[in-house]
Amino acid sequence: MRMSSPRVITVSTGTVLRTIFILLALVVAWLVRDILCYVFLAFLLAGILYPFARWAERHKIPKALAVIAVYILIVGALALLLALMLPVIVGEVRSIPSAYGSSFGWASGWISVVKAWVARLVVDTDWSSTLLGIQGQMQDLVGNLFSTLTGAVGALAGVVIVFVLSFYIIIEEPAIKRAFQDLVPEEHREYATQFATRVMNRLGDWMRGEIVLMVILGMLYLVVYLVLGVPFPVLLALLGGFMEFIPYLGPIISGIPAILLALTISPGHAIAAFVCMIVIHELESNLIAPKVMQKSVGLNPVISIIAFLVGLQLFGVVGGIIAIPVATCGSLAYSEWLAFKRKRNG
Repeated sequence: MRMSSPRVITVSTGTVLRTIFILLALVVAWLVRDILCYVFLAFLLAGILYPFARWAERHKIPKALAVIAVYILIVGALALLLALMLPVIVGEVRSIPSAYGSSFGWASGWISVVKAWVARLVVDTDWSSTLLGIQGQMQDLVGNLFSTLTGAVGALAGVVIVFVLSFYIIIEEPAIKRAFQDLVPEEHREYATQFATRVMNRLGDWMRGEIVLMVILGMLYLVVYLVLGVPFPVLLALLGGFMEFIPYLGPIISGIPAILLALTISPGHAIAAFVCMIVIHELESNLIAPKVMQKSVGLNPVISIIAFLVGLQLFGVVGGIIAIPVATCGSLAYSEWLAFKRKRNG
């Protein structure tokens, strides 16, 4: 009986070199991940602003002037919004510790009953020290929050970098396209340019739609919380609008504190807040989002949640937020590549 000789797996030098190059590229990307984050955000902002630049170009208006005008409008709108809302937000944040200890007035009777029942079981529970400890923790939380806000001033430099990079990406679009084409083999240059343009356009459509949805839902939440009299309505509305960025998981994250705060008024208010959130979610899913996002392709909700959790684990809150547009960009690029393959094979 002849014994088969063992298979010898040969690996070419080119494969080894490519593997080493890919690993080195990943290491370098990890080391400069903050810079790559700025660059990606700049391209994302450029994708949002491209329609305005193209409109200006069609009407013989210099693109630089159009982009600067849009920047001024954005900064002016944000400044006006902060001037109107920041005093309210600061007031709400400062009132959290004092409101926490006194807001469960409706439940004081039940707390007394539970305390008496525990006393019958000869369980020595120091309720006052427990409440004081919770209040102290809330005060520490508020102090940390203000420290974080103070430290956020340092992030202003990052915002300026993103705006400047985005400006030059739009203004120097022909030069960037030429540089991109030089990296692609000649037979694929035309398609590669069209591919990058389509991905950029679709990503911009998606991002603009998300911003509109966040504003609409934030306003709806604000109206509901004001009508119901839920504490801290502006903070909760901002959280609700911002969390729209995360499908399915976002409404849960923003809904829990809203329901708990409504519970401080009465159980009926908590039930009303829960019902209103369900109604808003259904309106968003079946009416608002299809109208706003009809020209864009979003990301599968499961992939969005996974991307958010991975980004959150690796880079914190900012990483979780950025992970969703990054995953969306990758999904769009993959769908365009599949369309190209089908077109070439068909």
